[in-house]
Amino acid sequence: MEFYLIISIITSILFYISSNVANKSPILSRVLFLLFILLPTTIGGLRNWNLGTDMLGYGTIYFYDACSNKNLLKHLESYESTEYGYHLLNWLCARTTVAINFFLFVAELIKIILVGLTAWKFRSQINTFIFIFAYMLFFWWYGFSLMRQSIALCFCLYSLVCLYDKKYIPFIILVILGYLFHNSAIFILIIPIIIFLSTFKRRLPIVIFSSIGIFVFASLLFSIAANSGLFAESKRELYLDSGVTSAKTNILIMAAFLLFTFVAKIRNKDLRFFIRACSMYGLMFLSLSSLFEVAFRVSFYPMLALLIAVPMAIQSLNKTMRNISTIAFVSLFILHIVIAAIHGMADTIPYKSTILFNLL
Repeated sequence: MEFYLIISIITSILFYISSNVANKSPILSRVLFLLFILLPTTIGGLRNWNLGTDMLGYGTIYFYDACSNKNLLKHLESYESTEYGYHLLNWLCARTTVAINFFLFVAELIKIILVGLTAWKFRSQINTFIFIFAYMLFFWWYGFSLMRQSIALCFCLYSLVCLYDKKYIPFIILVILGYLFHNSAIFILIIPIIIFLSTFKRRLPIVIFSSIGIFVFASLLFSIAANSGLFAESKRELYLDSGVTSAKTNILIMAAFLLFTFVAKIRNKDLRFFIRACSMYGLMFLSLSSLFEVAFRVSFYPMLALLIAVPMAIQSLNKTMRNISTIAFVSLFILHIVIAAIHGMADTIPYKSTILFNLL
């Protein structure tokens, strides 16, 4: 846990300095941005092949299947899922080398670049340190297990840049790319729905009642989603007939974000509503996660938007409230990884890398 925390702090500092010296010293900024990319990418790329539950479940199997199958079409046809992006990435990396760490490095590289581009876009509106820090402590290390979804989440994160700029075609393209890595990416469409709801006069009651409706009819709605082909048949039982018990700190973070909108004086009413709506939908999905694992997976998508929206709201506050909110925000994510470490979440804690530790 301490290792992840140290890497997260260093990575966040690298980006923060890079974004702040961009105008004064472009060369230094580029060097620091490159280091920001390479540090977490290298750590992720050099991890042991058996770090994380998904690596043991399918990560190594899919890669070595790609190594042995040189025909791309036959390789893609051998899987029942439509997550062709993930299988294609495996296949392309397997054509270069049979070393799985190369694939892990490339996957991490894609994710960190997308995170960096997102942070760069919003660098004038948010404290980029807390954005990167929150991503690192919430998604980065956990992504060592969520192999497919972690890539999909990063495509969806960057899609929010396009949505913010009202570039709807690039937004859709990025969502499709995410969908090709993990079908759950379709749930990022919750975010444009929330933006649409913000145009209504009685928008908050709509969010409250729709959340209650989804909660009540969750079993039916998830079954319909499964029958539509959203999940592979092999994943149906896992996603719909089992839950997770590791959502407690996720609930705490979402609840804290919701409380923040009532305590802090956020002058931008649309931003305040957006944070409330994302938090409410996130809490609703998390409250279902003990029954349906898919609900836990879906809750990540409102969280992506909150990682941008909450720092944006914090930045708009007066200096005293901004400092207090920043400390609280950072503390929440430190608490998250501390509790995750206690429970050994997703078998990604502690970090293990035979290659890295032999080099050192």
